[in-house]
Formats: sequence, structure tokens, C-alpha cells
Amino acid sequence: MLMLILQRSPIVKMIAYTKHLQPNAPVVRIIQSIAIPAATLAAPHAVSGASTSSYDVEYINTPELKVGVEAVIKFSNTITPRSWTIEGNLPPGMRVTDLRLRKSAVNGVITADIGIITGTPNQAGTYDLVLTPWSNVDGTGDTAPEPEPGALRIKLTVLPDQTTPLVAPVIVFKKQNNTLTLNWDATAADGFSLKESYDLGTWLPINQEPTISDGDASIIFPLTSSVSVFYRLEPES
Repeated sequence: MLMLILQRSPIVKMIAYTKHLQPNAPVVRIIQSIAIPAATLAAPHAVSGASTSSYDVEYINTPELKVGVEAVIKFSNTITPRSWTIEGNLPPGMRVTDLRLRKSAVNGVITADIGIITGTPNQAGTYDLVLTPWSNVDGTGDTAPEPEPGALRIKLTVLPDQTTPLVAPVIVFKKQNNTLTLNWDATAADGFSLKESYDLGTWLPINQEPTISDGDASIIFPLTSSVSVFYRLEPES
């Protein structure tokens, strides 16, 4: 009779169920499966009951924003919000998404506890963002306590691309005594190589080395054929 009562007890059933899980799953996995839902359930209470909070902003792959360079900026708050509202202007080429880079903001709201600003900015300038955390998934409910300013304000400064495009120097040519002499500024041609073409479609490197004198490069070709040949300085690969 005593055994029958114990078997029907909820406490004994819980112990028996736990023992049944242990041979098939490590204890760590069991603890994790319990802890994750608990943390999720506690999030709204952390927002509504917290008296202080703090923001964290982290530039993941670059310390500064620059035109043409991909950037990832992570932002979060210790209250563990369920959504963020977004006000202000994003640099063109960037967006606000979730940690897995799957979601997009809808009507200025991103449903995520941790937000990501990512993309490749394509326009230099300064952009101001105001990001506010909320306890509900739709950008409503309780927000972070308000130690000033009460919301996360980020100023994003996108620097221009300082890469200087390569510009080939002008080639000066001279025909004399059945020879063709080409001259160009050797210093300005750093990073270029002289190539020739017979159809302006296929350009082949020239094996003959130019002569360098007083910063000028020159090369002499014999004029022994009536076939037209074209020359140009091309950036080295």
C-alpha cells in the first residue's frame, strides 16, 4: 500500500523521469534545456523591474566606418529587451538586423534582444541613430530605466575612401630612322607595365626592359613591319 502511494506521488514521478533522462542525455544538456526557457521568461520582468541599465556598443570587425568597407556593429542592453525601435538615419548601404542577420526592421522596429548594424556604407557623412529597447516584440511595453539620455544614441561617422585611383602617365612617341621611341615618366608609372596590342583587344606584355635616365623611361622599337602596333601602360595585377 505504501509503495502504491509513492508511485502515484508527483515528486516520485519527477525523480523517476529525471533518472530516465540521465542515461540518454548528459546532465549539462538537461540543465541547459531548463535554463534557456527560464531566461526567456524572465526577460520582460527584467525590463519592468530594473532600476538601472547599461548599453553596450561593439564594433566587431573595424574600429571605424569607411566607404566601401563592410562593417558590423553590435548593440545591446542589460535589461534583455525583446525589440528595439529605430529613429534617425542609417548610412546608405547599411541596415539594422538581429544577431543571426536574418531579420529586417519593419516600420522602424526590429524584433531582437541584441541588434546588429551591418553592411557596406557607400556614402561618407555623419549619421545619428536613436535605438530604444522595449519589453514587447512590437516596440511597446516597458523600456530601459532613464539614466540620461534614456535611449542609446549612436553617431556613425563614415569616412571617405582615400584610395587614390591609378592614373597612367602619358606616353610620348617619336619616329626617326626606322625606329619608334617611347618615353614616359618612370616615377609616375610605378605599378604599371608596358603592353602591346595588334587589335586593341588582346594586350601582351613586352619583355624588353626600358632604359631609365633622370626619372624618365624610354624604349626603342625597330620599324620593320607595316603592321600597326598599339602600346599602353597598364596597371600590374
